[in-house]
Amino acid sequence: MRRKAAVTFVAIMVTLSLAGVAFATHLITGEVILADPSAETLVINVQGHEMTFSVVNDNAVKDLANLKPGAKVAVGYTIGNENRPRCHHVFPWPVGG
Repeated sequence: MRRKAAVTFVAIMVTLSLAGVAFATHLITGEVILADPSAETLVINVQGHEMTFSVVNDNAVKDLANLKPGAKVAVGYTIGNENRPRCHHVFPWPVGG
């Protein structure tokens, strides 16, 4: 099971790295406060600070429906034109934990 989690983690990091070439992708972890698929919005608590994301990837929007407040997640994001974080990937963290 740990091997599968490690392989999944590496695959995610490679994907984010490749996306980072074009988009300067960042990765941050935190606890879900709000996940609203209809508003395409994700709000997480990062060490006591709220961070709000516009969710721009259809797969990430679908993933919001499965997130509950208190869930620990990692978010791959970029900074948009208005200096607003734009979520491209969201997944449980730690992977395989």
